[in-house]
Amino acid sequence: MSRVFTRATAVAAVVLAMSTAAAGASGTFLQPVHVLHTFHGPTTGKGAFFGWAVSELRDVNGDGVTDAIVGEVDGGAKTRGRVWVYSGRTGHLLFRRSGRPGEQDGYAIADAGDVNGDGVSDIVSGAPGQGSDIVGHAYVYSGADGGTIVRLRGHRHGDMFGAAVSSAGDVNGDGVPDLLVGAPGTGAASGHAYVISGRTFRTIRVLSAHRRGDEFGDGVARTADLNGDGMPDLIVGASGKNPGHGAAYVYSGRTGRLIRTWPSLVVASTRGLIRLLPPSTITSPGAGLDKAPSRTKSRTPPPPLRSAPLSCSGWDGSPPEWPV
Repeated sequence: MSRVFTRATAVAAVVLAMSTAAAGASGTFLQPVHVLHTFHGPTTGKGAFFGWAVSELRDVNGDGVTDAIVGEVDGGAKTRGRVWVYSGRTGHLLFRRSGRPGEQDGYAIADAGDVNGDGVSDIVSGAPGQGSDIVGHAYVYSGADGGTIVRLRGHRHGDMFGAAVSSAGDVNGDGVPDLLVGAPGTGAASGHAYVISGRTFRTIRVLSAHRRGDEFGDGVARTADLNGDGMPDLIVGASGKNPGHGAAYVYSGRTGRLIRTWPSLVVASTRGLIRLLPPSTITSPGAGLDKAPSRTKSRTPPPPLRSAPLSCSGWDGSPPEWPV
């Protein structure tokens, strides 16, 4: 993949934006924030990339407060990768899970919803590994105790299966939330995104734009019901389509039919509005957004780039004019 992302410090912070500038900035944040918790990885200096991926997690310890997941993509011996789950109320570690050697577990993480039916949200974590000879994986962990519910395996070597993960919502109507796993691939192969049953863990359908080297599946998310059929719909990013430009595809969660395409990278979705960023502004994945970072890691910060987020209508896909 062509993008370069920076992971300069092994730290993740949970912040609350203040409503007035009078609150003052905290640390080196550009905007006024109040830091609720700061989580430090166990490795200092050049190391494990603690905080490579982060996500909120619906309350798993029953204290009424949303909890947090942090990925440490190269954590542990032999780049196993680790997933850390923290209490949102106290900041205390609830549990930690590790992948197998070379897997880079925690590369992408998300709240999976309650997959095992115990009333507690579970966790999906991507472990795509590195190299064209590796088949990627994704784990589903119990939110209640951290136990492994399932270890999903990709379909071909070098597929980067697990480079992006998300809950898909219940797209097959069986009462269990399903999963969305991206496999953008390496080299000239076209990428894919897999919709997987949360009940049986079998593939419901495979999404692809069928364009060579498009990196389709390097960002995945679900959104509200955009086409009025009563099911949540699905968003897949393809940053390699038309190199330097990228694209985002929205699919029907019910049928898998393509609803619309945007010539940009999807970053998040909220209440039927799709938040987009022009590709030239993307320098690192956002906190809590399941956008997978590049396999190419640079510790040299890129030059400052102007951020220009857009909100596009989930109803008809219309964006405003690009900022100038």
